[in-house]
Amino acid sequence: MTTHHPHTRVGAIVLAAGFGLATLLLSASAGRAHQEGGDPLTSDQQKCANGALKDWNKSSKTTSKETQACVKNFAKGKPLDKADDDIDTLEECLLNDSKGKIQKQKDKTGKNFDKNCGGPNRDGVDSGGFPQMPPEYGATDPVTVSAAAAQQQRDIAHDVFGEDLDSGVMVANTDVGDAKDAAKCQARVMKSISKCVATREKEFLKCTRTHLADVGDLGLIYDIDDLQLCYDGMDTEAIKKKCAGIPGQGMQKDVQKCADSVDDRTLAELFPGCGETEVSNVTVCLDRAARCRFCQSANAAVGGNEDCDDFDDELANGSCEICSVSTGFPSTMAAIQAVIFDSPTYGCTNDLCHGAGSPQGNLSLVDDPNTPESESHAQLVNVAGFGASPPLDRVMPGEQDLSFLYKKLEAGTLGGDPGGGSPMPTGGATALTPEHLEAMKTWIRGGAPEDLTVEGTALLLGSCLPEPDPLTIPVPAAPGAGIGVQFQQTPWPLPTQFEDEICMATYYDLTGTGLVPASAIVSCPVTAANPSGECFLYHKQDLSQDPQSHHSIIHLYTGTYPLTDPGWGDFTYKFQDQGNPLEGQPCDPNDVGPEGYNPGCSGAIASTIACIGYGPPDYSQSGAGGGTAPAFSGSQEPFYTLEFADGVYSTLPMQGVIVWNSHAFNLTQGDSTMSQYLNLEFAAPADQLYPAQGIFDSISIFVQDVPPFETEEYCRTYTLPEGASLYQLGSHTHRWGVLWRTWAPPNTVCVPGEPACVPRGDTPLYLSTEYSDPLQLIFDPPIVHGTGMTQTDEENRTYLYCSLYDNEAGPGSPSVKRQSTSPSPPLPLQLGGPCSDSEVACVNDGPNKGALCNAVDSFCDSSPGAGDGVCDACPVRGGVTTEDEMFILLGGFFVP
Repeated sequence: MTTHHPHTRVGAIVLAAGFGLATLLLSASAGRAHQEGGDPLTSDQQKCANGALKDWNKSSKTTSKETQACVKNFAKGKPLDKADDDIDTLEECLLNDSKGKIQKQKDKTGKNFDKNCGGPNRDGVDSGGFPQMPPEYGATDPVTVSAAAAQQQRDIAHDVFGEDLDSGVMVANTDVGDAKDAAKCQARVMKSISKCVATREKEFLKCTRTHLADVGDLGLIYDIDDLQLCYDGMDTEAIKKKCAGIPGQGMQKDVQKCADSVDDRTLAELFPGCGETEVSNVTVCLDRAARCRFCQSANAAVGGNEDCDDFDDELANGSCEICSVSTGFPSTMAAIQAVIFDSPTYGCTNDLCHGAGSPQGNLSLVDDPNTPESESHAQLVNVAGFGASPPLDRVMPGEQDLSFLYKKLEAGTLGGDPGGGSPMPTGGATALTPEHLEAMKTWIRGGAPEDLTVEGTALLLGSCLPEPDPLTIPVPAAPGAGIGVQFQQTPWPLPTQFEDEICMATYYDLTGTGLVPASAIVSCPVTAANPSGECFLYHKQDLSQDPQSHHSIIHLYTGTYPLTDPGWGDFTYKFQDQGNPLEGQPCDPNDVGPEGYNPGCSGAIASTIACIGYGPPDYSQSGAGGGTAPAFSGSQEPFYTLEFADGVYSTLPMQGVIVWNSHAFNLTQGDSTMSQYLNLEFAAPADQLYPAQGIFDSISIFVQDVPPFETEEYCRTYTLPEGASLYQLGSHTHRWGVLWRTWAPPNTVCVPGEPACVPRGDTPLYLSTEYSDPLQLIFDPPIVHGTGMTQTDEENRTYLYCSLYDNEAGPGSPSVKRQSTSPSPPLPLQLGGPCSDSEVACVNDGPNKGALCNAVDSFCDSSPGAGDGVCDACPVRGGVTTEDEMFILLGGFFVP
């Protein structure tokens, strides 16, 4: 029976030499993020948002109760955690969940999110064909929702009592002086603040539920900015009563009790986070902390953009920091060490597991900079995992699914196969929370750096971290002689807040290196760049890119022009370390070393879309077989791996020019560079049976013509050759391609516009809703197709594929294409770009929305003379820029 395995992070390009990829794959795939729209949420999207917020509120209450229990038990001099005798500090107690109540609520949040936000078919699409998830605002994801709720409560405790709850500021119930009253006071005030926060959350939920669906008192919520109405417009009597709005009630009442009952300690000593001695000032401080943490938590849960520094006290004074100073760490790895590895809850570094003595698997997770063998980072990254089956490194930078540590932690939290041995943690220890597991995943996907901050990990780890850093992936180990070869794209500059797409050339010569075994060498056509007339066969490839990458397409030049041609530009050395004395110096690409190339040596960096206008006179990616520059590798993901089906191989010459088309962006505050590394593993004799062939059906690539505020779905078929065995399917569109479906045979051959070329009503073989991370299907074993020349035989080898393009037809749609933001296509291509003035239509709501306006804004006014008209909407058509569309079926097969 054929098994279909979905792989969501495999790159979107089917990659093998000889696939003949066309010129324009991903030339415009940079696609912008969805812009704030002008339509309210659908009822299904409201259900998703309201459900997520309800669970956020429940998660906050659950964490609040556990936090209060820790403080209350400490105040009474009782064990901090009755279910766990090993917890003996307040800081540990706040992170512990020995009764599993917090985890139980997290599980409910995840189930409810899947139910409310997954769509009726759990494919993210609602019954009307729109995304079930709200666009940009209203709900984030269940892990973030739970983390936001938990972190809010812990931060409040530190805001009020200081950065270290175990420093002595918290008072235990003793018979000494006023200790009994002081302890009761602190516990009472902590409970009072929690009530204040819970009331704000409750009122926030009421507001969003009302105004996502109706105008109400504040107006209908149309976009992320309107959402702020529910932060600023809910100063209700209920909040005043529980917080600080009514003298003698709420927090002020409880602070006053402290002042009246505690004799030996001032309010500043009881609440050092405030440092105030007057009741009114302490109350204002507590209310500010509650407002600050509520705001930050709500922003994280709903995707809001409220300015919390202004929200807490109406002043831009830095009073609302993003996290508590008590949880500050210099890097993501440092936070992982403290929050996960060193946590007594998880027990990773105890003597029975991965302590410094005789650790399991010879892995010590103790971090001691003075003892190299006890530096956990050095013990993890690119180090073979003990007992992994199949063999895996403990941490593979860029890919958590190839990291043995992550697989074992994932099995402990989510269940499943740990890939060898037992899930972690072992010995009955608590499994990682989903937030902490997600933090591990995010850190690995970011290249597993030791001293940097990976974006998104601060909240997941409940930690205060520096601003996110630009990230570079560690250079992966080369496969080694007889196993494979590594090619490298030299770094190109990627300054802060910068985006570019470039092309550059490198040269390789493997003939004298001894890297390629004789069993993998075959004769092939002699070319100018490969005078040896020899090629090598490979069966697997791994592509690693720095995390800032948007996409890579890697080409082989097969033309006749030498490396001295001006089209390549001057070859110079380029390194990540700009201080290298060779940086920028001329280099000879023919001066190859034992790795088969001159390390760091590459041609000029040319800013260009899809290498258009790049290279020597005969450089071309179009034509039969991909012209003189067929693509043989690449990816839309920072890490990509592809192993061909058993017996399948692809071919490269022993000498050649590689052209790297790289697109990347740097949204951090630091300058960086962009590099990539391609490892190819040689094909063993058993895998040298069938050449890999590719599906790159781009005949209708530019078929789209979707008017503003409408949708269109286009279909066509692709027929495999007789006897083909299909082992991979993928797809490619840009941001208006909201739904791609491919149906298995039988299908009648058709092209767009024909009556038979319409979507089928049954379940497709392939469905993808995310253009920037399209689903890849790997078939193991491959789907085998028969032979024969009858019409029926042909239909049994024919796949129907359709893509729905949505030019802001309704709520949740991608924003309409704009004339003002569409870049012009590069010469000599003139496909796509901004529409003409005769085609432009009204964008804004009003009687003429979507009507042709001939570049006259006033025609689009909501009422005569209103001055609010915007004449800027364009049809979505096929083209080569980031604001145009494509329609390409991708896949891989072989013919025995």
